[in-house]
Amino acid sequence: MTRWMYVLSVLVLLMVPAAGAATRSVPVGTWTGRIVPRERTYTIPSITLAVTPNAVRERVSGLTGAAHDAPSTTTTCSVSYRYEGEKDGWFYYQQSAPSRLTAAGFVEGAPCGADGRRSPGGEGYLLRVHRSQGGKLAVQVTTWGPAPHSLSEIVEALKLRQYWRGYLTH
Repeated sequence: MTRWMYVLSVLVLLMVPAAGAATRSVPVGTWTGRIVPRERTYTIPSITLAVTPNAVRERVSGLTGAAHDAPSTTTTCSVSYRYEGEKDGWFYYQQSAPSRLTAAGFVEGAPCGADGRRSPGGEGYLLRVHRSQGGKLAVQVTTWGPAPHSLSEIVEALKLRQYWRGYLTH
């Protein structure tokens, strides 16, 4: 009897990842466009998302917005995200490492610059993507602090507030 239970449990473990992979159709690829901040600013940054089955790499470019820089000074920043789950056709991601800034600093009006620390006092970004009509990718980004502990907390945070949004092309 124990041998059959062992065999059955192994079969169940082998089937679970396959079932999850069959329902998960992450929009893999490189997506580009503009991302609009909820609070109006004089600039709308460019964004590129490199989406893989388990992660997103965000790269934003735009004006620095620093008073000491020339008005045309641009900069680039990148943020890494890890896959957290899927709900209602949206794919959810959470910042997984500190933002990486170029020497010129922050991109004005962009989701970039957070440290991604999960410890008290840390802050980071949540991102969700969804294929929309016309082959575009809808993207929404918000901040967190304190860090969410479950997919339901991430979903709730992005339903309550989206600080940046955009539609990107492949």
